[in-house]
Amino acid sequence: MANSTLRLTTAQAIIKYLTNRFVVVDGQEMRLCGGGFGIFGHGNVTCLGEALYDLRDALPLYRGQNEQSMGFAAAGYAKQWLRQRFMFCTASAGPGFAVINTLQNNTGNQSFNNLIADSPTVPAPFAVDFEAHARAMGANAETVSNTTELGAAFMRAKASDKTSVIVMQVAPYAGWTTQGHAWWEVGTPHTSNDPLVAEKHIDIESGRANQRKGV
Repeated sequence: MANSTLRLTTAQAIIKYLTNRFVVVDGQEMRLCGGGFGIFGHGNVTCLGEALYDLRDALPLYRGQNEQSMGFAAAGYAKQWLRQRFMFCTASAGPGFAVINTLQNNTGNQSFNNLIADSPTVPAPFAVDFEAHARAMGANAETVSNTTELGAAFMRAKASDKTSVIVMQVAPYAGWTTQGHAWWEVGTPHTSNDPLVAEKHIDIESGRANQRKGV
C-alpha cells in the first residue's frame, strides 16, 4: 500500500486524535474522551468548531455557560469514571478574557480582573511562549504579527513535511476589540450616577435601530 499524506488543520488533528483514543473499562472498550464543553465567541478559533462538528456523533460538544461550571462538570465526569475517562473544556484565556473586558468597557465600566495586566493578584503580566513550546516538542514554529505574514507562514507550513505551528498574537485593546465589531446587545442601567455608564446606555440602545427584526 502506497504511503499517503493526510493533511489536517491543527484543530482537525486534535479532534481526530481524541476520537481515536480508547480505553477498556470493566471489559468494555470505549473512547477515552467522552466529549467536551465549550464556549465560542471568546476567541476560540473557528476551525475548532468545524472540526468538532464533523465528528459530533463520536465526540459531542456541550455549550457551557462559564468556564467554572464547565470545569466542575468535567471534573465530575472524570470522578464518575474513576479517572479512567475524561471530558475536555475549551475557552480562550490568552492574555486574559479580552472580549469580556471589552464588554465591561462597552457598558461604561472600568477594566477589572479580566486581563492579566488588570488582575490585582498577578505581580507582573506574563504570557505563554507557544512558539518555544512547539519547537520543544519537535514541530516547526514561527510567530507572525499580521495577516500578510500569516499567509506566507501558512504556505511554508503547507509545504513542510513536519507539523507546523503558527503563533499570532492578539492585541487585547487595539484592532479586533475596538474596531469593526458587530452590535452586541447587552443590558445596561437606564439610570446611573456614572456619566460614562449613562453614555454607554444611550449608545447601546441606539444600536437597536439597526437590528434586523425576527421573522
